[in-house]
Amino acid sequence: MLVKLVWIVFAAAITASAAQQPVPQPFETQMLGDTALSPAFSPDEHTMLFTRQANRTSVIMESHRTTSGWSKPQPASFSGRYADMDPAFGPDGSYLVFASARPAPGTQEKTLNLWIVQRSGTTWGTPAHLPPSVNVSSYAFAPSVARDGTIYFMGSSKTHRHQLYRSRLRGNRYEDAEKLSFSSPATKDADPLVAADQSYVLFVSSGRNGAADTNAHIYVARANGSSWAVTPVGYRGEYDGESDCCLTYGPDVKTVLFTGSRGNASAIYAIAYP
Repeated sequence: MLVKLVWIVFAAAITASAAQQPVPQPFETQMLGDTALSPAFSPDEHTMLFTRQANRTSVIMESHRTTSGWSKPQPASFSGRYADMDPAFGPDGSYLVFASARPAPGTQEKTLNLWIVQRSGTTWGTPAHLPPSVNVSSYAFAPSVARDGTIYFMGSSKTHRHQLYRSRLRGNRYEDAEKLSFSSPATKDADPLVAADQSYVLFVSSGRNGAADTNAHIYVARANGSSWAVTPVGYRGEYDGESDCCLTYGPDVKTVLFTGSRGNASAIYAIAYP
């Protein structure tokens, strides 16, 4: 009888915990469709950039908020010639960090590196390659920018062994990127999304839930002095599809957006966080 009672209490706790999990809601489905990734919003919430995949390449699209909703997306003026992706606004909206396969200076090899482009009003400048202190590998992408300008990002080798990094901005100089201590290629971490004050980092991982589960789920690493405490972010439907990825903040910074497949289609979803 006691065993049965304990099981009833345990089952009730699981049910209550599941009921408290955030429920993903489709985000701008009609406009973004199933080829869009990583929406990024200017601090004034009036400009949205996102990655659109098509014909084995990708372009950064731009849309503006109007009285009747978001305008029809158009390729951003700096994008379209090379494969560009993963836009991330700087804290004041005056610049954008993004990943691009455009030729990197000083090398003939193919790269996917981080670039920066300045913005004056609604006009974009010419993209500039971020220095080697940031681009520590041939494949650096999925940037997220903290309030002080520190860039969190994902580095990958040619064998797709991922590692999460950050490069601190000191004055006008980016310091040498450091590996985040909670991340390693063994845990298969990707797509970091940092809080403005760097108190936590959201990310996806496919190596922290046992060998039988190869899909990526959302986790949070909370700063605790010089260390980090990692816990899963439970959400409804987490196990209903394939891997979830491509974390960004919604326009109000009170929701987290991710790309996931539910049924036969891929879409961008929003969950309340924190």
